[in-house]
Amino acid sequence: MHYTYLEAGSGADTPVNPEMIGAVKQVLGENKLIVGGGIRDAKAAKLCASAGADMIVTGTIVEEVKDVTAKVAELVSAIKR
Repeated sequence: MHYTYLEAGSGADTPVNPEMIGAVKQVLGENKLIVGGGIRDAKAAKLCASAGADMIVTGTIVEEVKDVTAKVAELVSAIKR
């Protein structure tokens, strides 16, 4: 199992730039790319997934949002679209 974790930093103001995500994914080929840091809403999650992230990490948002289930459902729905 080969995974690479591309991190903007815990509590980052913005996620990793989509162009950077795409460039890293292109180099990795079949290996999985995990992207985290600064992903706080559905738009950011969708951008990361569309750019090439195989998985996203939304740790801080899960800790800070009261209705975690609804927020996670919102992010997953955006990524699937």
